[in-house]
Amino acid sequence: MDVVFLHIALKKLDPDTVRAFEMEHRSSEMPSFHSFASFVRDQIKVMQRSPNVKQEIKRCVDRRQTQPSKIAGSLTYVTATSASLQHACIVCKDKHGNLYNCATFRKYSPSERYKLVKTNNLCLNCLSDKHLVAKCNSRSVCSTCARKYHTLLHFENSNIAASSKADKEFTPTKVNDSSGRPGDVALCSLANMGAQPPSTVLLGTARILVRDSRGNEQSVRTLLDSGAQNSFITRQCYQRLGLVINRSLSCPVEKGIGGTSKASQGYINLKFYSRIDRNVNFDINALVVDRVTERLPTVSVDTSAMIEFKNLTLADDTYAVPGNIDMLIGASLFPHLLLNNKVRGNSSHTAPYALETVLGYVIVGSAPIMDSISATSYCGMAVEPLESLVRKFWEMEEVNVPPIASSDDRLCEEINVRTTVRDRDGRYSVALPFKGDVLSLGDSRQMAEKRFYSLELKRSL
Repeated sequence: MDVVFLHIALKKLDPDTVRAFEMEHRSSEMPSFHSFASFVRDQIKVMQRSPNVKQEIKRCVDRRQTQPSKIAGSLTYVTATSASLQHACIVCKDKHGNLYNCATFRKYSPSERYKLVKTNNLCLNCLSDKHLVAKCNSRSVCSTCARKYHTLLHFENSNIAASSKADKEFTPTKVNDSSGRPGDVALCSLANMGAQPPSTVLLGTARILVRDSRGNEQSVRTLLDSGAQNSFITRQCYQRLGLVINRSLSCPVEKGIGGTSKASQGYINLKFYSRIDRNVNFDINALVVDRVTERLPTVSVDTSAMIEFKNLTLADDTYAVPGNIDMLIGASLFPHLLLNNKVRGNSSHTAPYALETVLGYVIVGSAPIMDSISATSYCGMAVEPLESLVRKFWEMEEVNVPPIASSDDRLCEEINVRTTVRDRDGRYSVALPFKGDVLSLGDSRQMAEKRFYSLELKRSL
């Protein structure tokens, strides 16, 4: 009966207490219920001597900065653990949770710590005795070199190159719970992501004036490209202008990067004017295509870092804001637009330039983009429904009433206890229970014989 009571009692305990009980009774012999009761009483005394159940906050940092343009962040996890069930430290024999909290262990040199961890078969990453580093689920790494081992095991003269600058270490904060009972487990995380401002490349854009079919001037945003043999205009733009398209069988085939080719839909002849000087105008033939390029620039540009361009007459006032490109002016006209003057953005060797053209100053080169800083917080708590808590309460408080056994059940139990044996092969054998009152079955022989003769007669036919 001790086995049954012990099994039921262990199911009522939490996993940490069960694990502590198993560690205390490591022998192959089955522990008795009396030893279990003594263990529980000892645990109660420990809890009563500690009025405040200590809780420890474990924080894991697993974010490292690999490139200046990539996002660097920190992730914090909060879990609650009871300090009353902690095992004794292998160094100082004190109960202080994990090995990295041991003051004596911290006084050792890194080589001595490493030898101690290897000798006791501990995990190199989290210093736990439950698993090795190959099976460690912890996402934390060394804060010095970002390798998968604990920071306390890092050698100062190690040949391991630091691949990134890790986040600063911080001391875990102790939180006391005066309720005297384990609380709900809550997981909280806070991720702060700050991106250092990378740069993008500005291509020269300008706004020109084009007369439509009704004689009205419309603004067209164009890209100045010295690497294009032809000039292009989007189908949407020429439809807006209402100009006539010339469809010819000899329309050239446009080729892009990688040798991809596509035939144009035709070409249109148009005249455009400069916004700053109406006397400057050009006639060009532009091939009609579905799209010239993507929106330019690809991201918003930080104009505060280019104050040198503030007083210039720009060819495109919206050069820093992503927008559609309606037209492309190729190399056949590009050199006729350039003038001699140019202005440098700042003293940096990667600063953009403002090139003077007859359309205004065109901004070309590398430029910083807008800073992107975002903070995301999340807090989740697992709370059981009220119905589940009430059901557990009644199940725990309900008195187990054993079922009333009938006379046949008692007889079967008696036969089972009396006749159950174990043979040499390890198999169990038990006698089958038979009813003692055979007369209650009645006189069935005559009926069975009639059925037997009837079956014989059917088969003989």
